Amino acid sequence: MSATEHGLKAADAARQMRYVDPSLKLIACGSSGPFMPTYLEWDREVLEQCYDYVDGLSLHRYLGNNQTTGGDTSQYLAMNLSMEKQIAETTAVCDLVRGHKRSPKKLWLSFDEWNVWYRTTSGDAVDGHKTEAPYLLEEVYNLEDALLVGGLVNSLLRNADRVKIACLAQLVNVIAPITTRADGLFRQTIYYPYSWTLQFARGAVLNLVVECPGYEVRDMDDVPYLDVAGTVDIGEVKVCIFVLNRDLSKTHEVELVWEDKSPSTALSSWLLTGDDLKASNGFAAPQRVSPQPFVKPSCAGARARL
Repeated sequence: MSATEHGLKAADAARQMRYVDPSLKLIACGSSGPFMPTYLEWDREVLEQCYDYVDGLSLHRYLGNNQTTGGDTSQYLAMNLSMEKQIAETTAVCDLVRGHKRSPKKLWLSFDEWNVWYRTTSGDAVDGHKTEAPYLLEEVYNLEDALLVGGLVNSLLRNADRVKIACLAQLVNVIAPITTRADGLFRQTIYYPYSWTLQFARGAVLNLVVECPGYEVRDMDDVPYLDVAGTVDIGEVKVCIFVLNRDLSKTHEVELVWEDKSPSTALSSWLLTGDDLKASNGFAAPQRVSPQPFVKPSCAGARARL
């Protein structure tokens, strides 16, 4: 059916569902991703019909170091910024319809699916050949995939004012951070940046001002070498900073400048790195790519360095 027809059906379904349970939060079906031929226009037409009856709009994104990047790692590590562009464009469509409707309601976004996925999209990876419980879509992630996932998490954090749901797809075995067999499991490289976010990101997201040099990437603006996000938990008086270094040739000294009350002690500091961007974990080498303790930044007054 057309987007307009779908929007009318969505509005009708939403009205009936809310009649039964007024507390429901409902998400309209968006056009998924920027490579869809209906991208953004579908979203606008659907929302024109059902804006008053829904709370959010869905979108998806999968990324990979494939034909899009030409295997260029420096471009690949900047692809979280294309996710950020997608968030900005989809949010703009929601706000456009809000203006048309003169509505006081501001929609949020549901990032139903996001991850790195590009190796297991065809062949035996998607065809179980009529066997029971076949191993399907079992992507093997490497270090550069983990670095990008760290960037993707940073992008989602920075847009947490509008992205209220963000589901890593998926969690176990199928394009997942954990791989299992009958006799055990191992953590994929992408497990670590994702788990850090779940463990450490608490409270409110900080609006950071980041100053650093950048580099050129095809079809993108100047890309900063450092991608940074942060959170502050007022209740626990804790700050967490996530930093992705996209520079493939050297380290960068980072100076944190606190404009408000500065932290007195660094509680923990972790690093995920390696000398082989293609290195991955497996049952034979489950810790080949894993976090290591990092020198805690020195805190002196309003500045900290690492």
